[in-house]
Parts: sequence; C-alpha cells; structure tokens
Amino acid sequence: MAKYGLPGSTGLGEKIAVEFKKGCNSVILENHGIVVGADNLFNAFKSFETLDFCARLEIHARSIGTPVALNDTELSLSKNKQNADMEEFVPVSYSSMEREARRVMCDLIHRAYDQKLFTSTEGTFSRRLENGSFLITPYEKDRKYLEPEDLVRIENGRREVGKIPSRSVRLHQQIYEKHPHINSVIIAHAPNIMAFAVTEEDFDSRTIPESYILLRNIPKMPHGSVYMETEKVADQFVPSTPIVLIRNDCIIATGDSLINAFDRLEVAEYSAKAVISSRKLGDVVTIDDEKITSLKEAFHLD
Repeated sequence: MAKYGLPGSTGLGEKIAVEFKKGCNSVILENHGIVVGADNLFNAFKSFETLDFCARLEIHARSIGTPVALNDTELSLSKNKQNADMEEFVPVSYSSMEREARRVMCDLIHRAYDQKLFTSTEGTFSRRLENGSFLITPYEKDRKYLEPEDLVRIENGRREVGKIPSRSVRLHQQIYEKHPHINSVIIAHAPNIMAFAVTEEDFDSRTIPESYILLRNIPKMPHGSVYMETEKVADQFVPSTPIVLIRNDCIIATGDSLINAFDRLEVAEYSAKAVISSRKLGDVVTIDDEKITSLKEAFHLD
C-alpha cells in the first residue's frame, strides 16, 4: 500500500517506487487506485487481473464466512506445480467431429472469459473424442484469443506435437477413463462459487429446482488433490455428483457434452451469487427433502 499522494505528482511516483523496491509487483494507492509492474504488458495484465479476482473473491467470501489462507506447505505445492511429462505424436488428420469440437470449445472458452468464469490463463476445458483421445486447452495461452488450432489433442497418453496441455491433463484423462457418461470437463475459478471453496461454508444447490437438477451434490476435496490425488478426485464424478469443489483451488464441472458442462459451471456460479446476495436479506431457505424426492422422481435423477 502506497501512502496517499497528489494525483500525477512526482511525490506519488516516488511513494509507488518505494513499494516496488521492496519486491512487490502490485501496489495499491491509498484512496486512489492500483499500479502493476512486470517485464512485459501481458504479465502486467495477468497480475492486474489476478488482483481484481482475489479482491472480488475476498469480498464474496467474507459475505458468507471467513476466508481460510493457504499454509506454507500448500503454497509451496502451488508454486512447484509441473507440466505433465508426456511423449509427443504427430496427428495424421483431423476428423470433421474434431474440427467442430475445436470450434465450439473456443466459442465457449471466449464466453467463459467474457463472463469472468475464466481469466486470461486460468480455466481449463476438455472434450472427449473418438478412441479414448480428447481435446484440452493449452498451458499459458490467453483464453480471450484462443483459436481452434491452439487446442491440444491427447491420444494414448501422448500430446499433440509442439503443444503444452493444461497441467491438470492427467485428471481429465482419469475422469474420461473412469466415467463413460462424461464427455466434457471444465476446471475454473469463478469468484462467487470459489467463495465456498476458500471458506468452511458448504454450497447447497437446493435453492431453485433448476439448480438442484443441474448441480446435485457438490463435495469439497482437499487443496492439491487435482495434482496429488487425481484418481481419488476422478472417482467422485458419479452421476449424482457432476461437480466437485477443491479447497482454495477450483471448481470442476463435468457433463455429457460441451454445453452441458458449461451450463453446470454457469449455473453453479450464478446460484452461488444468488446465495451470497440473499444472505444480505436473511437466511436462505432451501428446498425440503419431500420436494427434492419429487424432483428426483420427475426428472429421473440418480
């Protein structure tokens, strides 16, 4: 935090410089704004975007509970995440199904970015293809401008030549191998639903019928399990559990199609937003067990 200074003055610039000299890359200006510095414009933008995301997340989290910070071990784990070690292959061709999947994936990824469900480099989308292969978003590519040719095909545990897949690729692979009913997976960090991931508060989808029908039960798993316990996370996605929250990390939404998984992410985020906003008016009243039983029977829910 830089002390207040007259806007545009040399004195304000000097106060900002003092904070940067301490090793910071983002400085909040008292009663003014923020300044972010980096080695290039895109890295500066990513830091700015992340600061805005974290601020929104903390506001939402404090509306429902107390945010729980990562401990030193968890921070170290996050800093040392590695890309998956995979052999490469050269695709012989791209089927019409794959070309269409690439196009639709990019459309939905751009939509996710515009709706603040994804950030520039955070948010992973995948889609099952034929013969056990699947498409997945690349690592460190700007989601706002992602093109179909940027997506990475994974085939028999190998990655498309010259491309680096998302670091969560092993989890996506495990989910597809274990669950034939799942054809698409999204990992995201949307700020309203993430308020429940960074507090001890549980998210209850029994707010309106449509939310329960799409979201069902949403368990919460330990931080780091996306990379350290992929098999255990993948096991969660039975038909009655299409969504999982990972503490201080992400939301994972699955579906039988690209749009079904995206719908679930959207509904989870906006249902969470409704719950957070409603608490300012009073206690949230959920749908009771009798009505839930009726929903299960009417919509043939497992």
